[in-house]
Amino acid sequence: MVLLDLRDGRREGPRPTRIKAVYGVLLAITLYHAALTFRWLHLPGFYDLADMLFGRIGLSIIRALGWRG
Repeated sequence: MVLLDLRDGRREGPRPTRIKAVYGVLLAITLYHAALTFRWLHLPGFYDLADMLFGRIGLSIIRALGWRG
């Protein structure tokens, strides 16, 4: 999208920059999740990141919501 807009000379036309940024973030999250799922990367998963960021509080919230990790 960005390349097509630059080629056409549009900067903030029908697809504003913030929408492109949101799509970029969503694509990055999707690729990260796919890389973990297919074991292309050996990085911490989402539960491990929650544990590292929030400690015991994050794990207790996950347990309270009934998710299995």
